[in-house]
Amino acid sequence: NATDLVVARVNTTSFPGVPSSTECYTLTGAVADLALRARYSKALQWCVMNVVNLNLPPSEFAVDFGKMVFKPAVIRKQRKIVSGWTLQQRAQIEAPFTWVSTTSANADLANFLEKEGFKPAQVRGTPPKYFDCHVRRGGRNDVICLEMDESGKAQTGNMPWYALQAAHVLHKTGGQDARLQFRTRIPLTPQELNAVRSMSILKVTADEVTSVLPAEMGQVVYTSENEVTAWEKRNEKGIVYTLKQIKRSPMIVSKAEEEGDRVEYVISTGIPQCDHNWFANDLYDLSSRFAEALSPSFVAEFGTEVKPVDLDAE
Repeated sequence: NATDLVVARVNTTSFPGVPSSTECYTLTGAVADLALRARYSKALQWCVMNVVNLNLPPSEFAVDFGKMVFKPAVIRKQRKIVSGWTLQQRAQIEAPFTWVSTTSANADLANFLEKEGFKPAQVRGTPPKYFDCHVRRGGRNDVICLEMDESGKAQTGNMPWYALQAAHVLHKTGGQDARLQFRTRIPLTPQELNAVRSMSILKVTADEVTSVLPAEMGQVVYTSENEVTAWEKRNEKGIVYTLKQIKRSPMIVSKAEEEGDRVEYVISTGIPQCDHNWFANDLYDLSSRFAEALSPSFVAEFGTEVKPVDLDAE
C-alpha cells in the first residue's frame, strides 16, 4: 500500500518452524517524503563527488519554484491513475512534461523570511535591474547568455546552465512545485567577452527593446528585463543561502512558453564544506518549507488545486 518500502529485520525466534539463527526480514511502508529526501541526498552526494574528482567548472545548487505540467502523452489508454514507478519511467525516458518557473506576484513572504532568518542583501555582481539576453551564434545549440546593463551593454557572459542533477518535488495538493538542481556553466573567455562587448546587440528605448545584432554575427533569441531583490541567511553550519526574487518581463522571445511577465524565486548556494548528507537534507527541507509558503497564493492565482479522481470511471 506504499510507493516506497523499507526492508526491516524481523525477530523470528518465537515463530514455529523457523530456526532462531535464521536471518529474516519483512517489508513495511515508508513515509514518501522521507524516502524522496533520502534518494535526493544519495544522488546529490554522488554528483558532488564526481564534480570534485573531474575538476568541473564552478557549480552551484539552485532551487526554483513553479509547476511541472504534464503533456497528454503521459496518459495511456485513458488511465488517469498510474503507479509512481510507471510515471517515473515515462518522465525519465520520454520527458512528457514542461517545467514552468513562476510564482504568484501576490505571495506574502514576510513571516517566512523572518522565521528563517533571511536578511536583505545585494548579490555580488548582479545589479538590481538588468537585461538577460540569449544569442545564438552558429549552430542550433551554440547559445551564449549575456547579462546586460540598462543601456544594453554586455557586462558578463556565460554558456547556458547545465544541470548535473535535477530533482522535481511535486506538491501533493496542487501547490507550488520545486525543482532542485545541481548545475554548472562555462564562462566566456576574455577574448569572447571582449568581442561581445564591442558589438551592438540591443537598442534600448523607453518603450521597447529591439535587436540590432547583424545577422552574420548571430541572432538574439531571447531577452528579458529583470528586476532582482535578494535576501541571505547563514545557517548553523556556516552555509550561506541566497534567495532571489526575479521579476521577469520578456522583451524578445522565440517560443510561446517564454511570453508573459512572471515572478520567479531561486534559492542558491555553492558546494559546502560540510557533511553532504546533512546539507542535502537541509536544502531539501528549506525548499519544502518555502514551497509551502508560496502555495496558498499560487493556488489562489492559478487555480491549480487538485480535484478528486472518480475511481469508478477508471
